[in-house]
Amino acid sequence: MSKLFSLLRLVNSTNFHLRFARKPTLLLHHQSYSVSVRTNCQLINNHLNLLTEYNFHKPSIQEMLNGNPVWNEISPTELKNTIEVLQSYKFSVNDITDVFKSAADVCTIEKNDLIDTLETWLTVQFNLDSLIDLLSSQPILLKIDKEEIVERIPTYLLVFNNNRSKLVLFLKVCPEVMYENFKDIVEKYNYIRHKMEIKPKELLNSRVLTGDLNFIKTRHMFLDRSGQYNYRTKDMSPIMSLGNPTLNSIFDTSDKMFAEKIAKLSLLEYETFCSYFAQELAEEDDESDLSEEEE
Repeated sequence: MSKLFSLLRLVNSTNFHLRFARKPTLLLHHQSYSVSVRTNCQLINNHLNLLTEYNFHKPSIQEMLNGNPVWNEISPTELKNTIEVLQSYKFSVNDITDVFKSAADVCTIEKNDLIDTLETWLTVQFNLDSLIDLLSSQPILLKIDKEEIVERIPTYLLVFNNNRSKLVLFLKVCPEVMYENFKDIVEKYNYIRHKMEIKPKELLNSRVLTGDLNFIKTRHMFLDRSGQYNYRTKDMSPIMSLGNPTLNSIFDTSDKMFAEKIAKLSLLEYETFCSYFAQELAEEDDESDLSEEEE
């Protein structure tokens, strides 16, 4: 094996040059800025008063409003509509506060679109309290196209044998599976399920499906080729544990922790393997592209 030289990432930094205008122009800009600040302060006060009317906890919402510039782009009407829609679907004040703290821009969704998304989520037939808990903890799921819900949820229900409670837990851990490239997610799941022989329940504790497929393959094969990954044989009981590391310990850890604590090898050995395996994966991709061209 020839000596490896580590690859260094080159980060191109861009220098920004400030051009100073003449004083009269700066004065006009200062005046415009002052008007803008006063306008934004008034808008935030309007939001605060409105939220107080709906019995939101004033100190916490005041901090929330002042800490996120998105609120300067939201109208009181949009805020009012969002509160009323969510309350009509049994979201409590605390639930709505959680939504606003994580995703204030939910307020910019058209009222009818928000209703359509909520109605589509209801068709999944999750327990209502569980659904509200999911959407308030991961409000990005209120912003997805309802067609994604219709397309993806049946597939994920099959993964968890129609166990909706498990699916809720899965979506709380990994909401990205509802909006990132569906084909890529399915490909990663198939690799984990069939190549690694991982049971779906382990997905409830891991964000592995948000990772790159090559990253998944690399960590799996590092364990495999160092003789530390076990596979089920025909004569083994289906309930017998293989003794492999858990999914989250393989994929939700730093390179150093994975190499030293999980694989029981050095970080240098892992980095060396990564370099070689990246070349191997690139060659496989080239061969795949060539075969597709020949077809």
